[in-house]
Amino acid sequence: MKERVFQILGIAVGLTMALYVAQAAVGAALDSSENARALRADLAACQPYLPGGEGMQGEVDTAYFTDRSEAFAIAANQYGYAVFQDPAAALDQLKSEYHQGIHLIQRNIFPPVPLTRHTYTLYENRGWQLTDGYGDALEQAAFVDRFLDIYENSFEPHGG
Repeated sequence: MKERVFQILGIAVGLTMALYVAQAAVGAALDSSENARALRADLAACQPYLPGGEGMQGEVDTAYFTDRSEAFAIAANQYGYAVFQDPAAALDQLKSEYHQGIHLIQRNIFPPVPLTRHTYTLYENRGWQLTDGYGDALEQAAFVDRFLDIYENSFEPHGG
């Protein structure tokens, strides 16, 4: 009986893992497509982001991002939410410069999947919760969280 339970559990875990791997593979394939990189026009950067200004949402410290890289330059979408001016370039820069933090978060995702436009939601709100890393990696993971708070605004409507 015990062997049968473990066999069923093993099948369930294997199917779950296969589903996540398939999702990551499909996401990676879509990510390389030019059409997948196109943003919804209403969520794309279209105006300066001026915290506290009329129609602006939130209080994002833009210098916190641009001091780290020009690729993290912030604008606002038509609803006034902070977005990266070029989300694809910003994500590429994040993956290049903050790989230790991304890897630390990735170790806590089962199964681990690469960070892409289609998998970023798996990474959200994990970096600030980590306690098993060290210095730079923990700081990078916390930055990844703050980055994704802005990044998601280019893809997820807020009810505008």
